Amino acid sequence: AVLMAAKAREARASAAGPSEAAVTALLEAQMPDYGSAAEWATSAGRPELAVSIATDCLATAWSTPEPGRWLASLIRSDVSEESWMSDALMVAANHALFYEADTPKGVALAQRAIELDPSNSFAHSQACIASMFAGDRSAVVEQGRLAAGTASDTMERLLGLMVLGNAFLFDGHLEEASTVASELRDLGDSTGHPSAIATAHHLAGRLLAETDPDAALPEFQAGLDAVDGLDRFVAEGNLKRELIALLMRSEPKAAITVATGCAVTYTPMSWPSFGAGKRLNELGLQAIYSVKPS
Repeated sequence: AVLMAAKAREARASAAGPSEAAVTALLEAQMPDYGSAAEWATSAGRPELAVSIATDCLATAWSTPEPGRWLASLIRSDVSEESWMSDALMVAANHALFYEADTPKGVALAQRAIELDPSNSFAHSQACIASMFAGDRSAVVEQGRLAAGTASDTMERLLGLMVLGNAFLFDGHLEEASTVASELRDLGDSTGHPSAIATAHHLAGRLLAETDPDAALPEFQAGLDAVDGLDRFVAEGNLKRELIALLMRSEPKAAITVATGCAVTYTPMSWPSFGAGKRLNELGLQAIYSVKPS
């Protein structure tokens, strides 16, 4: 378990750069081994090791339900005031939001995590996401600021800036969102991290979509080129959804190319409160059926 905790920590650091795809693929292939180590650590009375493994695996391969499952028994008991419990609750909040479609539970878990450790950047990120899911404008920007402001490494800063930028968009603060997009570009340029680069393009494209669609298109395409199939902070499906919506306005035939293969992307665990996967299906089908054969 000690060895696997060290490997997970190393993967998290290595994935925050140009090797993200390779590192993430290797970690995902070894996920059963990480899970076995985490579960053994819990049963052996070493919950801090289990939480360390789960947190770093989640940070490295964000779109996975496994870390939440490994720590389920710790959350049910929730008797510890130790610092590791904050991370355990953060992982559980992520699981509740994305894999249980339970926003109130996610809100409560994130808030408890923050109470135990106000400097937990990932917990603030989950609280920000939960606020957007719940439509709570009173908390979304504050939690986004705290997520970015308490970040201590590249992964935390990436997610913190991502949720902050989307929080500003959610609350109508376009100028502030543009500033965050610039910060994300700087992060991507300095680290070579594909997800940071894609996230910057995604946010910039969303800002341009309503005012200058022609300028938004290359932003989304550049994001797709950068993410190259990685299903992480900005999934390929998110970028395709935005691109299809724009192409539908002026180039529906071009939208078909993007839409091809999208009609099977929806699962109940795909951004359940936003229905992003379902919306991608609808846009893909709309693109296909709105174009008459020539």
